Amino acid sequence: ALAARLAQELGVDLRMETAFNLPDIFTKLQRHQADIAAAGLTLTEQRQASYSHTTPYLNSTPLVVSVADSVQPRSIPDLAGLKIVVLAGSSHAEMLHSLQKNEAPDSQWEEIDEADTLQLLELLNNGQADLAIIDSNEFTAQQSLYPRLQFAFELTKEQALVWYLPP
Repeated sequence: ALAARLAQELGVDLRMETAFNLPDIFTKLQRHQADIAAAGLTLTEQRQASYSHTTPYLNSTPLVVSVADSVQPRSIPDLAGLKIVVLAGSSHAEMLHSLQKNEAPDSQWEEIDEADTLQLLELLNNGQADLAIIDSNEFTAQQSLYPRLQFAFELTKEQALVWYLPP
């Protein structure tokens, strides 16, 4: 609805195309196969260096999510030895790489390609992962589907969500 209103305001036709993972979104922008990426994307230093972006439209916090009756990490060092899943190419994967270098050298995770947040929550709910890293706005929207899941702690501080434009 918001993209349709923007197109109407600009006097252009709206054509929406689906990208099935985060790397595909940025590849389409890089190749100028898309004019805008409107997909709940976090503003990161790495992305900001390569792409123009809108002003932030929402803030969200990366959450460490767990199953209520299982292991409950409370801080970054507690992540060691646990099976963590994140979306491939996500800002969460970038964060984990940084944390691994600086604060949690023993942490490991699996980057799930061709997936969305719901699929990460399914892996967690089905016992195929110990933890998932999910943005707070997405977890709030989907938590009712997974009553056994809860957030363990905030991985980092609140982050801005933006739309990206081609370089």
